[in-house]
Amino acid sequence: MKSALVLIAVLGLLWLGAALWAGEEPVRVLTEFDAGSTLLLPPHRAFQIQLERKAGEAKEWIWPRIDETIVRVAAPKTETRAPGRPETIVETHSFTTVGPGTFLLYAELVDPRDHTRVYARYPVTLQVTE
Repeated sequence: MKSALVLIAVLGLLWLGAALWAGEEPVRVLTEFDAGSTLLLPPHRAFQIQLERKAGEAKEWIWPRIDETIVRVAAPKTETRAPGRPETIVETHSFTTVGPGTFLLYAELVDPRDHTRVYARYPVTLQVTE
């Protein structure tokens, strides 16, 4: 078990080193534990937000408002099962920062038939600087 963790750590460091050597910053991934935080990013950088929901529930994550002068959706949402937790779906939402500004980006966990019925809110403040 310990050797597997060491191998994963080494591979992660190699990936990070290769990304930095290539002049690219790795994608910044936020989870539900980052709710309420402020993310400082330069323009034209990629980041992802991973949000969880239960597989059997009739709920979905939506983004009610996105200021496209500051941030844009970079790719369609992907859904995967959480490793070791098959009852949990992990949604990955990909974004790219565009121009300078500050923006409160938030997702809402809603009833798919009635988006006014909000079960949870995930807020993150984006501050994009030149």
